[in-house]
Amino acid sequence: MEVKKNKVDESLIFMGLLTFIGGFINAYAFFTRGQAFVSMHTGNMAKIGLSLYQNDFNMLISSIVPILGCLLGAVLAQILKFILKKYEVPKLQKTLLLAELITLLGIGFISTSFSNNIINFILSVITTFQLSNFRKYNGNVHNSTIATGNLRSLGGYIGDVLIRKDAESLKIATKYFILVFSFPVGIFFGGFLSTICGIYAIWFCCIILLFLTLLIKYGNK
Repeated sequence: MEVKKNKVDESLIFMGLLTFIGGFINAYAFFTRGQAFVSMHTGNMAKIGLSLYQNDFNMLISSIVPILGCLLGAVLAQILKFILKKYEVPKLQKTLLLAELITLLGIGFISTSFSNNIINFILSVITTFQLSNFRKYNGNVHNSTIATGNLRSLGGYIGDVLIRKDAESLKIATKYFILVFSFPVGIFFGGFLSTICGIYAIWFCCIILLFLTLLIKYGNK
């Protein structure tokens, strides 16, 4: 991994907490909103084919809805970046984090009697919105809401350790290991808090997002 000038939004703590949120939201959707995964779209794509084969209309809808949310999240992220391009990067990042925070805050007020598909659509928009706007760790691509590409990258860094056998490669691989596995840690705590607090568990992510907003505000000075 090429080590570049430190930036708050590319630091281990910043991206680690965002990755934690990515895992947390998936667990939240699973335990409180109909056992859905709102950012694991490889699985959702596979379920479309399976639902057609099994003639399962409910599975088909519950798979298509998060995918549509994913597409909308990417579109909104692109449009918002274009609209706000005149602003400085930290100000843009704070706006994006606050937009996610406000949306998740609102979701915590919505009863479980409300349509799970609509909530999971919104959560899918949010996870892709986050993924589209915060993409780097130390100048290299990192996915904060999905794991497959990150595992491939981790395998590459472990390979570098075996090839180079130096302390720097080990340090890089260790840090990226921590970053990647903050995702299942987020899932664990998402499941734990969702079991205890129900729909209100999502507000824990709002606390983290507020911290990250302050980190952007004061960490870049």
